[in-house]
Amino acid sequence: MPKIVEIERKYNVRSTWNFIARSREYELNTELLQEMISDGFEIASHGLYHDGLLDTLSIVERKDRLLKSKEIIESFIQNYKIEGFRSPRLIRTNDLWKLLQEVGYKYDMSFPDVDHTTNS
Repeated sequence: MPKIVEIERKYNVRSTWNFIARSREYELNTELLQEMISDGFEIASHGLYHDGLLDTLSIVERKDRLLKSKEIIESFIQNYKIEGFRSPRLIRTNDLWKLLQEVGYKYDMSFPDVDHTTNS
């Protein structure tokens, strides 16, 4: 990650970085997140876990995960509100956008840029 951030800084590109709030692979780091925001990068949520269970949960559990993910990541960054969400494994449910709005997200990046169901 630091190498990619370095390249983006070099070419004056700023992207959105999606973080899993309770990842098994890494821990959130206040200093890193704050530095990225200060440099103009956006921080967004990639869910509470990356366990592929979002579509198997009840509506209450899904909403709870969406809210907790946002709150946990925001707790590492002073005066910053998470606005974007990208669903782990791109799992989407029919109520996802409604739930995202209810807990304060402004946009969803969970849609692939191609339709893998067609041959064209």
